[in-house]
Amino acid sequence: MSRKDKISIIRSEEFASVEDELAAAVDELENANLRIQALLESETAIMGESPAADTADEAAAAVPDAVEQTA
Repeated sequence: MSRKDKISIIRSEEFASVEDELAAAVDELENANLRIQALLESETAIMGESPAADTADEAAAAVPDAVEQTA
C-alpha cells in the first residue's frame, strides 16, 4: 500500500517577488500584442485588404499546384 504523507507548502517572499515579476511580464506581453494588432489592422486598412482574404486566396491558388505535382 502507498503511504500518504502530508506536504506543507511555504510561500516565501521570494516566491511573491517571482510571481510579481511574472505578472508584470504577462502585462507587457499583452500590451505588445495589442500594439501589434493595432499596427496590423492599420496596415491592412491602408492596403484595403483583410489578412483572412489574403490567406484564403493564397491557399486556393496553391491547391492546383499541389494537384499538378502529384499527377
